Amino acid sequence: MQRLLGSMPDLAGFLERGTKIDLVSTFPPDSDTAWASVFTGLNPAKHGVVRFVDPLEKVQKIQTKLVDNSPLRGNTFWDLAGDAGKRVCVLFPHMGYPVWSVNGVMTARSPVTGDVQVYAPGLAVADLDILAGQTPRGFPGRRAYQVRGFIDQLRQATVRDAEMGLELLREQEWDLFFAYWSTLDAVQHYFWDHHDEDAPGFQRNSPYRDVIRAFYRLFDEVIGWFLDEVSDDTAVIIMSDHGHGMRPQRLFNVNELLRRQGFLVPAYSAGRRDGYPRERLKRKVIELVSRYRLGRFAGRAMRMFPGVTQSFTKPSSVDWGETTAYATDMSGIKAYSYGGIVVRKDGVRTTEYESVRDRIIDLVQERCVTEDGESLLKFIARREELYEGPHLCAYPDIVLELKYGWGIGQSIGNALFGRSPVTSLMPGSHRRETPILLIRTGGRRSPNRRDVHMMDIAPTVLDLLGLCRVEDLDGMSIYQSDSRDRSSCDEDLGRRMGRGSI
Repeated sequence: MQRLLGSMPDLAGFLERGTKIDLVSTFPPDSDTAWASVFTGLNPAKHGVVRFVDPLEKVQKIQTKLVDNSPLRGNTFWDLAGDAGKRVCVLFPHMGYPVWSVNGVMTARSPVTGDVQVYAPGLAVADLDILAGQTPRGFPGRRAYQVRGFIDQLRQATVRDAEMGLELLREQEWDLFFAYWSTLDAVQHYFWDHHDEDAPGFQRNSPYRDVIRAFYRLFDEVIGWFLDEVSDDTAVIIMSDHGHGMRPQRLFNVNELLRRQGFLVPAYSAGRRDGYPRERLKRKVIELVSRYRLGRFAGRAMRMFPGVTQSFTKPSSVDWGETTAYATDMSGIKAYSYGGIVVRKDGVRTTEYESVRDRIIDLVQERCVTEDGESLLKFIARREELYEGPHLCAYPDIVLELKYGWGIGQSIGNALFGRSPVTSLMPGSHRRETPILLIRTGGRRSPNRRDVHMMDIAPTVLDLLGLCRVEDLDGMSIYQSDSRDRSSCDEDLGRRMGRGSI
């Protein structure tokens, strides 16, 4: 974003009067996980919205089944604000469908059907048929008219939701107004290799070279529309739940390392010369899907035949009964920098569990290095060193993240280091390190901290509304010191946090 500020006058003007703060996303920086932490102020092991699955599998799941939003209902910052008598307007929050009752207005769009629900007792809202115009889901297709149509739909959806939000903003005095868009995320996922000169497959003369830049300019314009409607002393927060970058093109094959050290046992017979025919066939199919951008076709096939997804996202040449540890299928066929290793507790004695984890961590630290001896690890740790909470078991036993440009591979029977065959299928990828967080408070307050996490947003919003931080939250307001004093000046609000199913 910093490189594009010259073409975003409204955002540049906002920064002149506001503050840019470093923000770190959750692990993993999946939108479901990150927004759940933003909304509730809880770490992922407490709210439980953690899914170590491949994005292709998520396409199949999200388009055929709603994501459970019960951990959010009644537990978000707008619920707490509403309970304290604040009037709220919340538009299309991630995981907000189906909607629930709030002290004001809430809208949400179904990720399955495009249906829009509105909770707005006694308030006339824009035509639901217009609101229900579907934001495109899935892959944009191969042909030029399909790609252009995909881009146009994303642009129209952005403007349509903004216009509806402006109507509601003008209609009443709100204590809290929240609006969310997912369209910029989609654009960066699918057009990153047309934008980033370092991305594999970059085409300097691509007709889509300026698509990402154009959408940043569009959102700059949208931000300007909303800023024109509020006073200069209104507190405004502009943020994203993660950053974006190119999908890793180089791989470190964790499963192959585990195989070589005896933690993962292959399913082929010892005397067989070619023990991985299915793995090699899958790789060829994946390469074809990526090279010819057949993601839309692949997505349809997975929805029609769910078993296809499982067969392509888990190694088929593994003897699961004899295997002690393996890389999770979080990354599946597409490479991610973050992931984990599962230690099968039924495959090791209880007394050996910790020593097995220690040995694997030491092994990865030793072998995940370049020829020059440079470590490729950003971190590797036991899951309890990352978060704590009742849903910690949703994480693999060992969690790890590699440096930018490197992904965790699951291939076995190949070299430890390889290249991803699917970078062009969805060339943009989430990054934990580069979310956007910009705040303007009209000069009333200055942040006391610059190391901010997703869990800190909810208490910050409540603080700006004059409601003290809830002691049960994991985050804390950026306007409070780093003392981590858990005292609360609103015991009643703290008690309300206890309801709901977190």
